[in-house]
Amino acid sequence: MRFMILQNQYENEAEVILKNYLEDVDYQMIEGCNWMLTSHGTVNYQRKEENAVIFFITDYTEVSGYVYYSNQTAFDWMKNCAQIENINDHWMMVQMYE
Repeated sequence: MRFMILQNQYENEAEVILKNYLEDVDYQMIEGCNWMLTSHGTVNYQRKEENAVIFFITDYTEVSGYVYYSNQTAFDWMKNCAQIENINDHWMMVQMYE
């Protein structure tokens, strides 16, 4: 439900991150994200060429939240999560651990 209410904000934030962080990175924490979208105002970001994942963690206890993925390759980076629920094109809800 949270994603549906804030979908436009999530999409806008993902677009800004993709435009501002163009270099390949295995893992990066980006500070200063909209506090309504995450539990601590940070996102986890991973990029390799045109493949990108942005993880908006909404619950640090269960390490869960909403993930933007740019394509199938980026989606596959998240395949080892304990739970994955597809929301719509390029978005999923994940829980990293059980």
